[in-house]
Amino acid sequence: MLAKKKVEKNLASFINAINLQTSTESNKAGSEAKAHLERMRQNTVKPARSFKMPYPITASCYKSMAEENQYLALGLLDGAIVVLDLALGMEKFFIEKHPGAVTSLAFYEDKVLISGSVDGRVNLCDLDSEN
Repeated sequence: MLAKKKVEKNLASFINAINLQTSTESNKAGSEAKAHLERMRQNTVKPARSFKMPYPITASCYKSMAEENQYLALGLLDGAIVVLDLALGMEKFFIEKHPGAVTSLAFYEDKVLISGSVDGRVNLCDLDSEN
């Protein structure tokens, strides 16, 4: 009977040690997570560039042909497509091809933009001829 009490005492101390170790590890992990979250907040405080669109954005596509040619195509709810030149920070093209919301966008090769809309239409737009 004496041996049984020692086992219980050892088991209880073992469980207490595990609980103490677990709480210490979770506190350490929690503080690391908080520090990581704070670093993320500091990095995202101010955007590099900000653009205001006239309608909600329904689709987007990015194409980088070189460091000086970085395009972001945005499909809008009204069917228009805005192509932004990110290197210059300005609108490059404004394309009105769809009667409904643009649902998908993709660049093909260097200068062709493929767009699809909610009405089922697919358009190919040669960006060289859209000047």
